[in-house]
Amino acid sequence: MKIAISGSHCTGKTTILDDLGSSLDNFEIIEEPYILLEEKGHEFSDSPSEDDFIAQLDYSIELITTSQNNRLFERCPLDFVAYINAINNNSVSLEEYREQILEVMELIDIVIFVPVENPDRIRCPDSESPELRKEVDIQLQDLIYEFEGSNEFQVVEVRGNPKERIKQITSFLDSI
Repeated sequence: MKIAISGSHCTGKTTILDDLGSSLDNFEIIEEPYILLEEKGHEFSDSPSEDDFIAQLDYSIELITTSQNNRLFERCPLDFVAYINAINNNSVSLEEYREQILEVMELIDIVIFVPVENPDRIRCPDSESPELRKEVDIQLQDLIYEFEGSNEFQVVEVRGNPKERIKQITSFLDSI
């Protein structure tokens, strides 16, 4: 099984990844492409750019297609499409990626979507672009449910504190 944890920045994805990784002892955690690319020496611009998100999109696709089962991924390709759409006001066509993204999303069994909650559970400091965070959340929610209709993956939307989120995920996993 391949599980992706998806959401805008400052929503608690890493906490879920760590907590879930601890409770699913036969799963390997795959950190988000940004961190892995930085470790490989990729230099990102100070202000997020389309090229930065395309590099992460490409690496996400590579990670998912080349990995074995029983992996937990922080982010999936749809995250990066949402960021690209958000920074470009939907003015960039990613049609050349559509088929490839559809194929990759078919390899994912479950997408755990971590939305920005209202009231917000995690404060997003001004340095982390709270407006971008909100726009990415809207874009990502639309993309996940659009792609879910044409793929086999299931979406689990989680809310609440970290313990409540893990309980929702483990309850879902126990039911399948």
